[in-house]
Amino acid sequence: MAIINSTQQPSISVIIPSYRSMATIGACLGSLAAQDFAHRFEVIVVDSSPDETADLAQAALPWARVIRLPKQTDPATARNLGAAQALSLIHISEPTRRTPISYAVFCL
Repeated sequence: MAIINSTQQPSISVIIPSYRSMATIGACLGSLAAQDFAHRFEVIVVDSSPDETADLAQAALPWARVIRLPKQTDPATARNLGAAQALSLIHISEPTRRTPISYAVFCL
């Protein structure tokens, strides 16, 4: 169950730092959209790419929050920026990973 425009707080925030991820961001977000996780979650993509990664992310998952940075940053900084916007917290460290949310929660 994804959170779209709800007043209820999500149980999990998925933060995805990305840079030049045009080849992988769609599959990553598609995997999140297909989750059957029983709790509400939000997705925050923090992109610092000079390419069209942010546009692809928004098109792949329209209810995701996409934060566009004006210049390249490192993954840790991108995660921290996403965490500052998150309503709760968990992260996927790279847009190539396809991990079920329930597994990621278990790992915390």
